[in-house]
Amino acid sequence: MPASKVHLWPPTTSFSQGLAATTPFTPPSVEFLSGTWHVTHSSLPTWKKARNVRVELTVLNRSETGGRGAAGTDRLDDLTTYQPLTSTKLKSVHGVSKCSPGSTSSSWDRRGSGLSTLSTAHWEILGWNSSTQTISPRAPTTEEWLVVYFAPTLFAPAGMAIYARTAAGLSSQTLRSIREAFDELADRGVREMEVLGREGEGLVEILRDGARDGARDGAGGSG
Repeated sequence: MPASKVHLWPPTTSFSQGLAATTPFTPPSVEFLSGTWHVTHSSLPTWKKARNVRVELTVLNRSETGGRGAAGTDRLDDLTTYQPLTSTKLKSVHGVSKCSPGSTSSSWDRRGSGLSTLSTAHWEILGWNSSTQTISPRAPTTEEWLVVYFAPTLFAPAGMAIYARTAAGLSSQTLRSIREAFDELADRGVREMEVLGREGEGLVEILRDGARDGARDGAGGSG
């Protein structure tokens, strides 16, 4: 059976958003987002200086304004853990992500917790694949993955990342299909993040060397 084509959609802030209307986007459920994701590729400067980056999303009770996600909630506990390239110490960045106003479970606003309370970020899912749910159009494999866009902040440029369910990452076929989908995006800025990655400047592979086993917790990082 021939593999289906991967599609990616531009961010909601993109001038080309309307060009994607002919291919409807079905957002992932909150249940699907929940769990541990391994960051396999990214264009974000902070993550390029890190290794073994994991994002753990946990469903929270809905806020007082009511839920928008498929699970009846609009909030996710958002914990990122990683190791610096030159240290075995495990660092963490914690916050809560909430569905963006008027959006579905594909667009989120994150606020940090603790000393990072003033830190905010906006992230969106541009594409995804599940091993158990039927999505249209379906990606070529049953590997679970997310393609995530991060809007620019005062401290960081706009960025992209690929998340996978396993530290092993994605097959070469899946990565090739995702890269081909980037090439077809009407949004030039997002497309160039991936293209530059082929030269080591944009979306590049994040080191995953298994060194987290037995690592001790360290002070929280920034991000």
